[in-house]
Amino acid sequence: MSSDREVAACSTPSAHGPGQVTVKTQDGELFQVELAVISQSKTFSQMYEDLNLAEGDQFEFPIPAVTSKVFEKVLQWCKDHVGLPEPVIQEDPATRERIWFKLNDAEKTFYNVPMEQIVELLLAANYLDIKSLYLYGCQTVAALMKNKSPEEVRELFQLEDDMTEEEKDTIRKENVWCQ
Repeated sequence: MSSDREVAACSTPSAHGPGQVTVKTQDGELFQVELAVISQSKTFSQMYEDLNLAEGDQFEFPIPAVTSKVFEKVLQWCKDHVGLPEPVIQEDPATRERIWFKLNDAEKTFYNVPMEQIVELLLAANYLDIKSLYLYGCQTVAALMKNKSPEEVRELFQLEDDMTEEEKDTIRKENVWCQ
């Protein structure tokens, strides 16, 4: 981990300061994280509340579904969004179409990563229940898929084409009105 990060790995769960908690990732790395940062995770907040913990209590919060590499990116997102309200999905009243979130430059840069990493972030955001990370990530994937053919979407997600040519022909004939 680089020294310019405020969130640092530590060797023991007891080595945290006030207002911090220890988080243990899937690969066993320990992170000291500010409560204000990690509390954006509803999963964490619920666990913290259910265990009736108070600031300064010693506890190691396990996140077995998230690697340290992905967790570092999640923390970067959370640090950049401390104190910001959760996004609200809105619809255009006339068309009933969803209004897209406006990502700032930092958010655009954050999601300017390979699709595999975006998927890992979405899985982590879903597991940790971090609404802003999840919704903005879903929108990013939707934007990447927009106006793409099925073949291009398969390529984007590195998926095999599991349909035979006969199955594709049948679908085309049944849906000729769509073309």
